[in-house]
Order: sequence, then structure tokens, then C-alpha cells
Amino acid sequence: MTWVVLRTAVRQEKRTAAKLWDEGVFCYAPMYVHKIAVKTRRMLKPRYVGRARALMPGYVFAYLPDDHAIDTARSVRTVREIMADAFGKPRPVELDKLRTIFLADVFRKFDEMYEPPRHKGRRYTHRFKPKDQVKIDKGPFAGFVGEVMRTRGRQQVELMFSIFGRLQEITIDESDLVATQPVALELAA
Repeated sequence: MTWVVLRTAVRQEKRTAAKLWDEGVFCYAPMYVHKIAVKTRRMLKPRYVGRARALMPGYVFAYLPDDHAIDTARSVRTVREIMADAFGKPRPVELDKLRTIFLADVFRKFDEMYEPPRHKGRRYTHRFKPKDQVKIDKGPFAGFVGEVMRTRGRQQVELMFSIFGRLQEITIDESDLVATQPVALELAA
């Protein structure tokens, strides 16, 4: 036998996995971190905490190589059934799908609280740098040319441009901007 799916009691995935490990059966219960806002009366903004939840509620993957392991898995109280075919034989899980779920879990693709590590103190990289000349491509100011003053947070740029003879500063997404001159021409000048 290979990896199979076990149906567990409601919200008992962690407990089932722990019991199976204690019995000597290899198992895997994919989990994710759910983001929950916690707010008290004195707080102005909510504080977010993470709670571990089952990615697939009611199911655990287990490696059952022989009949002894199958009997051991059935003896665990929180295991309701082993997913089987029409003849009662445990149905194996495709290893490619299980590997995909496992790797996504390892790289924390399902976690709502996960932030990628910062690189040299910065979280995001920007296409434009301060004093670059750019043209606004989308939105109500489309067609205006301005100068990048500074970069902000998630792919946003503070831009200074002239409208009706007056300087105006706005914050705009990088995706709405186009460089007015290629970098090669700027270096040649």
C-alpha cells in the first residue's frame, strides 16, 4: 500500500495525526495559519493573530504500507474511515498531488500571516527611482509627465507634475506609469 486518505472526526485532524505518530504510522495533516482580528475596547486598531487550521478539514494523509498499519490506523478512535474503492480496498493518493500540497505547505503558500523575508531592509523593489522622468499612462491624469519624488510601500510612487501651471504631488501605482526615456539614452546624454 502507499499513501491514503483518512477521514477523521470533526476538527480532530491534529489529534488524529498525533495519535497515528504515537502508534508508529507516518501521516501528514496539512495546516494553514488563519488571520483573525482581535480588538478590545481600548484599542484603536485591531491586532491580528494567527490560528492554525486544517487545510482540508476532516482529512489526514497516512502512509499505510501493509495490513498491520491499516489495522493500526483503524484502531485510532478519531479515524472514522479509510477512503476506499467500491471493493473496500484503500484508494491510494497520487503522489504528485500530495507532493504539490506538501511543498506549498512548506513554502507557506496557504498562510495568511506570512510575510516574505526582507531584502536589505526593503520589502519591495521599484522600477523607478527618485528624479526619474515618467509619463502617467492610466487614470484621470493620463498623458501628464512628471518626476518621481520617492517610492512608497507596495509598488507605489510619489510623483510631482505640473497641472495648470501649478506643481501637484500625487501617490500613484507603478503599473500606471511609463518611462519617458530609455535608460540607455539617458546614460548617453
